[in-house]
Amino acid sequence: VDTGSPFLLVEGARPDGTCGQAANAQRWGCYKGAARGTGLPDTDELFGGEDVGVQWRQGAFALRNASSGGGLAIDDAIFGRI
Repeated sequence: VDTGSPFLLVEGARPDGTCGQAANAQRWGCYKGAARGTGLPDTDELFGGEDVGVQWRQGAFALRNASSGGGLAIDDAIFGRI
């Protein structure tokens, strides 16, 4: 999850449906396709000197802390899937 931008980016699942091995993917999970299109075109965003393709999606999402049970849930938001 990128929190330094004015929009939310979420890592997408691998082709086999699993999240990546990175610590953040294991901790927070990843986008698995349960959202709808926004009508916005896909874009390329520059992060850390790399162009990253972003697909803009709309739907519900939640950030949960597995150890404390706390978190944040949003019923309807636009976010970028990378």
